[in-house]
Amino acid sequence: VGPQAVPVIRKVALFLADVWVPIDLAIPMYYVAALLFVVALPGRRDKFLVAITCTLLAIPDYVLAPAVAGAPEWLRVLNHSLSVIVIWTVTLVALRHTRDVEALRASERVAYGRLAQLRTTYASAPVGLCFVDRDLRYLAMNNTLAEMHGHPPDFYLGKTVREATPELADVGEENYRRVINTGRPVLDVEVDGSTVARPNEKRHWLASYHPVRDENGAVMGVNVAV
Repeated sequence: VGPQAVPVIRKVALFLADVWVPIDLAIPMYYVAALLFVVALPGRRDKFLVAITCTLLAIPDYVLAPAVAGAPEWLRVLNHSLSVIVIWTVTLVALRHTRDVEALRASERVAYGRLAQLRTTYASAPVGLCFVDRDLRYLAMNNTLAEMHGHPPDFYLGKTVREATPELADVGEENYRRVINTGRPVLDVEVDGSTVARPNEKRHWLASYHPVRDENGAVMGVNVAV
């Protein structure tokens, strides 16, 4: 190392010492590292341990760090206090985010479980089942009801009642609208007509229309059993 490099090395060494050990009023580097760990670590216990460790390190920092020339003592106290406040603020925000993520995952598991149960019910039910939204658009239909109408279930999904079953739309739309507007079920309605499955035969069904509500109690669609 040549003589010209010595001042540069000395400045770098002093800079590193200054950011890692609070020689002046700058926030020490381990506070920044603690913030990163609090955000990155997944466990609540790990986040608390990092925050507590950082808080405890602030005490020897304050006691051992030399006073800054011309700076009042309250400024040193404020500097360390702000550092502790920042780390705990970030910790509490990270803990709340972790809690929200865990709650969301738990809700997703419950939703997936209910969806699996619903699919099983739809697949194994001996009666025809379907669900339409407020726009009278089919969102679900089981094989039994699809076979009654004459097309596979995928044919109906995304289509409105009038688009998918025009031959029964006049009766069906009236019952769907009544359930959506009143929020009350329409039970045991006799429906007569023909379908693609048997175009030349007049058939008879017994249909019940039940409102499906969201978490706020608003009707989000109608479930039908035929």
